[in-house]
Amino acid sequence: MIGLLVALVVLAGLMFCVGFASRERIRWRWLSQASFVMCAPLIAVVSYAAWQERTAVAQLGAVIDPYTPINAVTWAPPVPGEGSRHWIVTTPDSLTRVVAFYEDRTHRRGWDLLGRSSSMIVLKKKAACLSIMINRRSGARTGTSIVYALVPKCS
Repeated sequence: MIGLLVALVVLAGLMFCVGFASRERIRWRWLSQASFVMCAPLIAVVSYAAWQERTAVAQLGAVIDPYTPINAVTWAPPVPGEGSRHWIVTTPDSLTRVVAFYEDRTHRRGWDLLGRSSSMIVLKKKAACLSIMINRRSGARTGTSIVYALVPKCS
């Protein structure tokens, strides 16, 4: 996400130079000006998403101990109306190590284990439920993908 943000800022700077700062008479100058104007909202949206990804691990840490080491975090916006939250992380470790981490009561911070399968753990604390879905990644990008899904009020 940070790489995309840097690329957008560089592109916006280039479009500003060509469209506004250059003294040369360019036939398609309006195209550079329009591109610069379009880059501004894109930079704002990508900046917000990058900031959310940077704070996602801290937000998850307020709920449960996140599994570490983490290679990448993907931002997922909250579900409107429900207040459900999702965190998606990847780790180079195996699926069994992640499952074993959450089977240990000390890493669950008071969450009670409701159910467990080879790739999913369901926890409950008061009225809230937390599902931890663990999937082995295949191909060149090996490792494990972990999806945390928090529902504030579940049955």
